[in-house]
Amino acid sequence: MAVTVVGSLMHNVRGTTFVVIDFEALTSAGRPAEPTEVAALALVVRDGRLVEDGRFESLIQPPPEVPITPLY
Repeated sequence: MAVTVVGSLMHNVRGTTFVVIDFEALTSAGRPAEPTEVAALALVVRDGRLVEDGRFESLIQPPPEVPITPLY
């Protein structure tokens, strides 16, 4: 049953691109979150499977007044 449902779902979304977006942020006490990284992954249905079609990632420089704990 589950295989039939998944196969039917993949058939219905054929030709659709899904984009997954991920943000990372610094969350200093008493301040709103400041984004520091963004990434996106594009997925398409090919041969009944979701496969990667594109990818993007970028770092974002936070404002100078946002404290950053160094990694040692």
